[in-house]
Amino acid sequence: MSVQLTDLHVYPIKSCRGIALESARLAPTGLADDRHWMLVRPNGRFVTQRELPRLALVATALNANGLSLNAPGMAAIEIARDRFRTAASVP
Repeated sequence: MSVQLTDLHVYPIKSCRGIALESARLAPTGLADDRHWMLVRPNGRFVTQRELPRLALVATALNANGLSLNAPGMAAIEIARDRFRTAASVP
């Protein structure tokens, strides 16, 4: 059996638009930066496209400084990479 990889995408934020890649880094948990973050309501409950289909319109982009989010009719949001480490270390 022959297998051919035709597309490669990562989804930095679960339920938001993915990023097409030419190549990817592997991390112990899978593709680097893939589904490492999710949107969470103030009560701690996560949000998905099943609940809010318009999340598919939220574009994500990774750069050396962090993560940027863009959606139609909304101002862009930039999240510094050092904030990821801070958020991940909170119990």
